[in-house]
Amino acid sequence: MFVRLCFFIALFQLASCLSHAQSTPPSVTTLKGDYKRATNDRQRLEILKQLFAYYRPIDVDSAQIILDLALPIARRSKDTKTEVFLLTKQGTLYRMNKANPKTGLAVYFQALQLAESISDSAAFSDIYYGIGRIQDDQQNKEEAVKAFLTAIQTAKTGVALYNGLESLAVHYANNKNLTEAEKYFKKAENLVIGSADLANYRLRLFSNLGEFYSQYKQDTTKSVSYFRRAAVSAVTNPQTDLTRYLVETKGLAVTLLNLKDYKNCILLCRKVVIYRNNPKHNIQLIVAYAYHLMFKAYKALGNYQQAVIYADSAQVLSDTLARRTASENIKKETYKLEAAFNLERKQKEVEFLAQKQKTQQLWIWTAFFVAVLLSVFSWIVYRNRQNLAKQKVELTHLNTTKDKLFAILSHDLRSPVGALENILMLTNWGALSQTEFTETTQQLSQRVSQVRTMLDNLLQWSVSQMGGIKPVKEPIHLLNLLENQIQVLSPASAKKSIKIINSVSDTSTLVADKNHLAVILRNLLQNAIKFTNTGGSISVKTQQQQDTLLIEVSDTGIGMSKERLANLFRLNTTSSKLGTDFEQGTGLGLILVKELVEANEGTIEVTSELNKGTQFKLYFRTSPRPCPENATF
Repeated sequence: MFVRLCFFIALFQLASCLSHAQSTPPSVTTLKGDYKRATNDRQRLEILKQLFAYYRPIDVDSAQIILDLALPIARRSKDTKTEVFLLTKQGTLYRMNKANPKTGLAVYFQALQLAESISDSAAFSDIYYGIGRIQDDQQNKEEAVKAFLTAIQTAKTGVALYNGLESLAVHYANNKNLTEAEKYFKKAENLVIGSADLANYRLRLFSNLGEFYSQYKQDTTKSVSYFRRAAVSAVTNPQTDLTRYLVETKGLAVTLLNLKDYKNCILLCRKVVIYRNNPKHNIQLIVAYAYHLMFKAYKALGNYQQAVIYADSAQVLSDTLARRTASENIKKETYKLEAAFNLERKQKEVEFLAQKQKTQQLWIWTAFFVAVLLSVFSWIVYRNRQNLAKQKVELTHLNTTKDKLFAILSHDLRSPVGALENILMLTNWGALSQTEFTETTQQLSQRVSQVRTMLDNLLQWSVSQMGGIKPVKEPIHLLNLLENQIQVLSPASAKKSIKIINSVSDTSTLVADKNHLAVILRNLLQNAIKFTNTGGSISVKTQQQQDTLLIEVSDTGIGMSKERLANLFRLNTTSSKLGTDFEQGTGLGLILVKELVEANEGTIEVTSELNKGTQFKLYFRTSPRPCPENATF
């Protein structure tokens, strides 16, 4: 069926030698000097727009800081057209970061109201397109379709029209309306083919069509045909982004693997792994996945020697990427510093000193908590070493625990604390006005919240290691507590379009420590989101069993092997596994869940099967355990 695939392979051989053109970024140093010499707000806005265009593809957080600085200038100078542009871009950043959807919609509607006030019809299509994307992510189907149709009607032609057509097609495909999906995909295809200005979008469209016919229509012939056309577009267009090029190559390799064309799957993966020395983190992730596909293909062919080699290669590269995470976070924060460096010194000295004092206090508390954690850990090591009969086994366990704890501290604590340091440096340099400082501290608050959440979890686990968990049990109304945790995790589930189904009865009650139960449910839901593919679902339901309440948390995720399931609650043997969206993990959450459940006189059971999801069952008492008749106090 794939005799002509040799032509496709030849195209990829040509692509491996292709030097992908990259536009030369503007000189940040030059822009900083120009900003300092700017004499009016119009010049400052133009420079900030150039900085935004530079940082937008490489660092979303720095781009957000630039928008926060530019918006007050546009409002002060009453440049409504530029304000509409900046608000639209800000709404796009909220949408892409999967932040609070209400905030994103509010920004878009504010931009729409301003655009209508000055009859800026050119901005309507982009705004309605963004509104449609957020409504689609929130499963508001009717509102999403209405917004996409409005975007199409107001765009009429060009990139804006293409975005509306493609998004509407994808929406219909995800909702199993294949007739309408195919209709709008064809309209997008006719538009792209008929316009030389849209040549850069052919790779994306043909790849989406390949996935559509493979996943929804089960039409292998059309699927492979569109993937081939995507490859041709990648080779013939020198402006094709290398990352996008490799993503589509990987997509075709997955299709071939599913079709059991293992040899051609291996050939395509070899075209990906030649970029293994590329320093970009996202390309390294694609290469690691290509190694994994080659392992599966060789295993299916019975070539177990090669399968083991590529399985090891995938593991080594994944471990390397995990170790580089802390360094990459530091580099990312450096980009933020450059984006806002040397802007006008407007803040009063007394305000700088006040902010510096607050940040120093935060540093002191952070250092105190870290010292407490390390002291607790040292005490655990000392206590376990007293048992000489089990010294060798205990030392192995404690060394693994120590490495795990330090990995958590270096990975999860360094990034937010580094962000606080950068904000302090920006403040000391006098780069922010009072208004700009107020707007920027919203991000500082989020960073502090992340640090506090992580320290709370680590302290909970450390206390459990000392046998110090003292639950304060009380009757708990489960539905209210569960809804609060689902609301907290809604940004993470919305990012992957995962639906959380809450089937808990409003009469379900149990006896436990309220804070412990919140930690248990939050960790189980976070774990389910991490290992569930985009578009999946998670369900929570309860069942009354005499004096016991059964809580079931189930997902449609990738499941676990028997080996991983056997070691699920053991810190010294559990290895962190990347989620379906390459999410990082520490392996500590489920261990804490088990200890908290048992501390509250509950039990936990886990069943899982690869590619069929995972189910956690929790059993808690619905009334306090009766005291013995002859008990004395």
